[in-house]
Amino acid sequence: MFRTQARTLRAPVLAAAAIAIAVGGACQPKAASTHPVDATASATETPALPSETSPAPQPPKIDSARMLSLLATLSSDEFGGRYTLSDDIVRAADWVGEQYKASGVLPVGDSYAAPFSLVTGVRTTSPATLQILSSDGRTVDGKPGTFVAVPTSGTGTVEAEAVFVGYAALGTDASGEVIYDDLAGLDLDGKIAVVLTGRPKKGSKGTAAPRFPRRGGRLGVKVERLVDAGVAGVIAVKGKHSFATGADRKAAKLPSGEHPGPRPLRATQQIPIVQMQWREADRLLGGAKPISKRQRAIDTSQAPQSGSLELTAVVTTAKERDTADIPNVLGTIPGTDLANEIVLIGAHYDHIGRDEGGPGHCVATGKGDTRDDICNGADDNGSGSVIVVEIARAIAESGLKPRRTLVFALFAGEEIGLLGSKAMAKNLPTAPPFDAGTIVAMINIDMVGRLRPDRGLAVGGVGSSQGWMPLLDGVDTRSMPILFDRATTTRSDHASFYRLGIPTLFFFTFTHGDYHGPGDEFEGINPEGLTHVAEYVLDATLSAADGHALPFSTAPKAGEGLVGALPGDNEATIEKRVGFSEPTVEPKP
Repeated sequence: MFRTQARTLRAPVLAAAAIAIAVGGACQPKAASTHPVDATASATETPALPSETSPAPQPPKIDSARMLSLLATLSSDEFGGRYTLSDDIVRAADWVGEQYKASGVLPVGDSYAAPFSLVTGVRTTSPATLQILSSDGRTVDGKPGTFVAVPTSGTGTVEAEAVFVGYAALGTDASGEVIYDDLAGLDLDGKIAVVLTGRPKKGSKGTAAPRFPRRGGRLGVKVERLVDAGVAGVIAVKGKHSFATGADRKAAKLPSGEHPGPRPLRATQQIPIVQMQWREADRLLGGAKPISKRQRAIDTSQAPQSGSLELTAVVTTAKERDTADIPNVLGTIPGTDLANEIVLIGAHYDHIGRDEGGPGHCVATGKGDTRDDICNGADDNGSGSVIVVEIARAIAESGLKPRRTLVFALFAGEEIGLLGSKAMAKNLPTAPPFDAGTIVAMINIDMVGRLRPDRGLAVGGVGSSQGWMPLLDGVDTRSMPILFDRATTTRSDHASFYRLGIPTLFFFTFTHGDYHGPGDEFEGINPEGLTHVAEYVLDATLSAADGHALPFSTAPKAGEGLVGALPGDNEATIEKRVGFSEPTVEPKP
């Protein structure tokens, strides 16, 4: 209790010191916003429309003092680390809505809150059943205990032709060209797919080995691909040759069919999905060629063995799910002549919460009075969140009318799988401006509070549109060192929109020793750097909103599209560096 109180009480003092630093050589800070926050307002209220006698537009400007004050509040103990499945996230969402309302930023629809549903628990209400109907009219039941409905399964019964789909894998050569596809040529519409878990093993010596992405070995990824292909049900099998030891192969343990929470499932399906032991799969599904032999053929030949199993399967599953509605927060400034073109500016406002005794996956540091059990997330991603809020305020209060519509999105669920942005990308709001508009660009800001001269600011995703570099070349760098990377990392919310063919940018000042720890507090923020990043992103946003051409560009080669690496990790995808000091070369003796 004492530690919490002490940290919370000193935040305003730190904010004042930071504000003084932020203005650099100036003796007086810029005037803070005079718009009071209505303490009774929430993310469900709508602000009054602007007066018809609004003053002439002024160039939007970042109010550094106000922005830093917002960050001191958002990253204080009051919001408890903003874990997505806690009450803290709801209070933080209401607080963001208050900021939008005070600035005259409009909601999307009737509320600033845009909830999405998460499955937080799954229970089996009756055991799954499985039957095989052979071509000669015989019915064979699966043995109880040899299969289980996985937690991501839907509820229902499906009777359909069973089709073996191997690992449901895609493999590429070194250039990124697809040279292996387990689903190629298959008609899976309405069928039950029999799929192997994991990835194909390396082929025998001398066999060309396709490259299989690690993520593609996850059952959830396979099921998503199969659902996209039209399957009505899935039978997953961990094949005989996928076990590390003979003891594991003999035991062939099945996964739990339950999901007790509190962490959410990243993906759920509406179709029945069961996982089956390999011996039972060989007995029921293989026919003349058991599943184990089909698996061996794939692994040794590095060639698909997919095709109909010439039998009908009947799968029944029954699940009950617990759900929670989690708020994304959206505000908008309508456009003018290009109002149907939307520029989305986003950041995630959630973090990892508290240590034991509270929700989240924060790990405490210290003991006794020095114990710190809240991961406040000042940099990750209080920094990006307050920049989004401040840019929205700056434009709204300036009176500027952008040509394109601007939508300011703060996402929850990023820390547990980009869940808020995935939900929005999958199901865009139906209210204006989304009812008649199209997202033409997405700008994402994540961890930009610790600008350092040696690392600078990274801007990822510049290869997602041929228009990004001409736009960014026209933006004042504020003397910041900036690294531009063509590749688009998978590790933040912009990835959810890049997958839809939307050009994206990712602003980032790199990780540090306090990343995902209690030490990520307001004290560690570089106020001047945060202000410069905010000004830079504001200028880029205004250029995008003014109608700058931003056609989507597909990656010309492997490694330059969506990748797991962060900006700057791969020298081959760096477009250029600007403003970095040349390394000092010591003369040879």
